[in-house]
Amino acid sequence: MKKKLTALALVAVALTGCANGNPDPATGEPGSLYEENVTLRDGRELTCIVYARGYKGGVSCDWEGIDK
Repeated sequence: MKKKLTALALVAVALTGCANGNPDPATGEPGSLYEENVTLRDGRELTCIVYARGYKGGVSCDWEGIDK
């Protein structure tokens, strides 16, 4: 669990660095960064970090820490 949280924290820091704090030109709002848990068809839980800013964004998932 500690390994999973460390990986998520590193991803969050990396994505936050990409945001540069500027608001979205189309909406004037800053980007958002949040954690999303996904349940796969086989029942396993996958934790992802999602960054969204207007029409831009990205997803990074913790595939190594997936529940088996």
